[in-house]
Amino acid sequence: MFLFSLYQGMEKTVKANFGGGNTDWEERKLGSYARSETRLVEIVESLCGSSEVRCHAMVEEHEEALEKWWFKLQDKDKDLKVWFCINEIKVCCPNGTYGAECKECPGGKSSPCNEHGDCQGAGTRSGSGKCDCHSGYEGDACDECTDDYYEDKGDDGKMSCKACHESCFGGCHGGTAKDCSACKSGWEQSEEEGCKDYDECAADTSNSLCSPGEYCKNSPGSFECKACDPACETCIGDGPGSCSKCSVGYQMKDNKCTGTPYISILARL
Repeated sequence: MFLFSLYQGMEKTVKANFGGGNTDWEERKLGSYARSETRLVEIVESLCGSSEVRCHAMVEEHEEALEKWWFKLQDKDKDLKVWFCINEIKVCCPNGTYGAECKECPGGKSSPCNEHGDCQGAGTRSGSGKCDCHSGYEGDACDECTDDYYEDKGDDGKMSCKACHESCFGGCHGGTAKDCSACKSGWEQSEEEGCKDYDECAADTSNSLCSPGEYCKNSPGSFECKACDPACETCIGDGPGSCSKCSVGYQMKDNKCTGTPYISILARL
């Protein structure tokens, strides 16, 4: 955060004074102001908010180091993070490394956690270096797939973990319903289709799954009970055309319950 504010300050002072670009441009257009003490003071004064105690303490503690880089080392050590944060005050580590000795994260510093997780403490002098794997990945270096994922290699040869089909239970070796090791509840094994949705509603010949005034609607691996249309006392689906028995005040006409609700008739009496 400290270095980010410093870079922001450098950019802000360029724009505020002339509107600028890279270092070469600054040298040509800003002249002596580009490396002046005046500009450095403006940048440092804007680094921390009034309530950021730790930030102010860091600026005060390392003011001499900042001045050293500003006046003498900008050309030699252009990357301030490397010179100041990593080498000088030793509170940062290079990307992909962590801890007091800047050890490499699992998977290597160029590809920490094999790009499938986050290395705890990466870029800092703290942290355990343990990989917090993204969904679908596991292992010390996030180089294995969890049970509901399968390993796939793209055209570049890199391993990735992709989700099994929603019907799979206990793993799979591919992404279709035919690749499941076993089927979840609500699915049944089919020789042609693999794990096939089991239609609970079609199998419920006694209409016991849902309450009176509701109908059963199948969904992949499950079912839900939906309210019948107000025209229906009982129904087999949505709308007044799916009534198996009409509500009071309605009558079946052309396979559809039509009429006036009983409560409306009473209201007019």
